[in-house]
Amino acid sequence: MDGARSFVLSAHAQERTARRNISSDTIARVLTLANNRVHVGGGIKACTVTRNRLQRLRGVVTIAEAERMRSVVVLVHPASGTVITAFRGLGAPSRRYRRR
Repeated sequence: MDGARSFVLSAHAQERTARRNISSDTIARVLTLANNRVHVGGGIKACTVTRNRLQRLRGVVTIAEAERMRSVVVLVHPASGTVITAFRGLGAPSRRYRRR
């Protein structure tokens, strides 16, 4: 999947992102601006925007947008463009989704 041209939220993703207060706009921005895409198995990729990238994008995104995207991890199936889930990658367990 190249950026956020088109993506579909799975039923699981719709439920979880609503519960986790992650908007579709934030997911689209993460998919568009992600510079860290990690293969996590089963053809699934974890997409994140690194802190360094957010700093370089200061004129492109607002401070509020950068804050919302800062720790969001989006799991996506690249072939179909389906977003499996999205969550805030905080703490040690989420390192597997941020490694290079």
